[in-house]
Amino acid sequence: MTDDRAFLTAHYPLIKGAAQFLGVDTALIGQLTAAIPKIQALLRTDTATQTQLLTPAQDANGTTMIGLSTQPAFEPYVEQSGVLAITVPESLATDYDGLLRIAPAWPADWTGEGTVAIGHKSKVHVQITNGSPTTVAISSGAAQQLAVRSPWPGQSVTVLDGQTRAVVVAAQSNATFTIPAQQGRTYLVEKTGATVQPFQSLSGTPATTARRYDKATIGLAKGNGAVALKARANGKYVTAGTGTPLIANRDAIGPWEQFDLIEGVA
Repeated sequence: MTDDRAFLTAHYPLIKGAAQFLGVDTALIGQLTAAIPKIQALLRTDTATQTQLLTPAQDANGTTMIGLSTQPAFEPYVEQSGVLAITVPESLATDYDGLLRIAPAWPADWTGEGTVAIGHKSKVHVQITNGSPTTVAISSGAAQQLAVRSPWPGQSVTVLDGQTRAVVVAAQSNATFTIPAQQGRTYLVEKTGATVQPFQSLSGTPATTARRYDKATIGLAKGNGAVALKARANGKYVTAGTGTPLIANRDAIGPWEQFDLIEGVA
């Protein structure tokens, strides 16, 4: 992609030059020397239609531009979106090698929270303040021995049952510990002696009517399949008459003020 090639074109010579100037990383200099000639040229397309795949040799006519993709006729792939989508969750938690790590790459001055899906149909819920985890809760999707790297290295950590608050893993300060997790249970990982955090189950009932505020509507209102029109100018409802134009002059909705909404008409 264009952004990859732009990075390689700009940075490889820069890194090589810095290593040569400092007189270090001889092996890296050799690798970069071999790689730089293999970097493909930036993608070109025509300025007018942006549908052609051109080469640098066609820059001379002044009608080319840097393209976003090798398939200019199709919607370009924005790589940054994919990188962002995977980077944020992986900064909160990872377990690729079987060890659950909390905030393995979270910036030291960032505050945030999120839920990350991990192995065995489980999830980990993390809250971080100024780079330090404050809440770590695990929802286990299967019976498992869940290995966890301590979110607070060198400090005493306790694991509690999320529902009963019973101790599941007694206070310990190991670099890693194992939670004997059961399917459908939740576990709270916290610093030993920390103030018990309040929790409450969320409940609710299905809405039976649509809610509306100003021009925003949540849900679909039940109706009889008909629509009515109300003029903003005078607040009157539009009515239809035989041989007369539509006019907004009614205060209430009757049979003559109801219409069918026809969609998909060319």
